Amino acid sequence: MRARQVGKTTLARQVKRTGRFKHVVHFDLETSLDVARLADLVGALEPLQGPGSLAGSLA
Repeated sequence: MRARQVGKTTLARQVKRTGRFKHVVHFDLETSLDVARLADLVGALEPLQGPGSLAGSLA
């Protein structure tokens, strides 16, 4: 295991899978689909809701 492989992705997936947090969104920067989605950062994040969301700050 390399130094940077400490389980961040595994933890994010487990948190999402529990269903306890309704608005968990996971972006995987090792997949071309997520990288493409994040090319337009505001477009990718604007529809998300929750504490600190961009929805209120972009109006």
